[in-house]
Amino acid sequence: MATGTSKGTAARRLLAGLTAPAAGTPVIRPVGRHTTATPAERGQPAGDTAPPGGPGGPGEAGDLDEGVPAGLRERKKLRTRRTIVDTAHALFAQYGYDATTIEAIAVSAEVSVRTFFRYFATKEEVALAPLDEVGELALAALARRPAHEPPLAALRSASLDAWATMAPHPAAFRGYVEHLLIADAAPAVSAAMLQRMMRLGDRLAAAITPRFPPQTGRAPGRGIDLRPQLTAAAFLAAVQVGVRGWFTRGGHDLDEMLAMVEYCIDQLVPADSTHPTPERPEPVRPAPAGVACGPTSVPTAAQPTGPPAGLRVGGPASGDPAEG
Repeated sequence: MATGTSKGTAARRLLAGLTAPAAGTPVIRPVGRHTTATPAERGQPAGDTAPPGGPGGPGEAGDLDEGVPAGLRERKKLRTRRTIVDTAHALFAQYGYDATTIEAIAVSAEVSVRTFFRYFATKEEVALAPLDEVGELALAALARRPAHEPPLAALRSASLDAWATMAPHPAAFRGYVEHLLIADAAPAVSAAMLQRMMRLGDRLAAAITPRFPPQTGRAPGRGIDLRPQLTAAAFLAAVQVGVRGWFTRGGHDLDEMLAMVEYCIDQLVPADSTHPTPERPEPVRPAPAGVACGPTSVPTAAQPTGPPAGLRVGGPASGDPAEG
């Protein structure tokens, strides 16, 4: 098939121009739910599976045929988008973000450059697609949480729902984490990722604002309620620390990752604590040196605020009683 041969030759030329990693460097293959094997992995020449019609032709994955039912068109678009994302991240992992071109992504994904830009405006956008996906899922899950649920508890539950929806299998979820860390390692993407995290924090803050009781007393900021923004920012930071800690330690057990994330969130407000009123927040003291900081290290009504019995932590001031 002439078109397929031409397309396969173009792919080989583009990929040959990329600088391969140094010998011994592991090649990461994303493991998303929708990842499809490349022609080479199926033992077929790249051109043998190229769709008829050539780049931009009627047989290309990203084109919508007239008369196709709307539901089928949407599924087709989702498959094409997922193929582009998985292909792009496989190339980022193998050759590096900067060395990978949009043309190489398009040819490897068996779509035209025109089709690529139909789904993504920039290379940064396809690099951060997994972050955008999990953010949208978390916001949708947050909207379904009971209205009486406290803000941080609602954020926790919504994020767990989003992860379960996005990648129910541990290996698949690790693939998504790899996607994000690969993108974050590229200087050109770091700034875009920071902006996205800030926008996601703003959207989460807006979503949890109705869950806070009215402010009482004097508050800084000329009456601006800073609690939603602070809660959303702290939550996202806790999630990042937990996920990165799990991944960098070579974790593959999804339950272990979720436990690490929940542990980090619990350092903000313990899951078993009574949620204090804004007028009388419970004092939270840092754990003494050498003592693990877990949920039990934060004082509650039934727990003394001083250090554990028999433990010296400094001068008399360190054992001051709690306020109130």
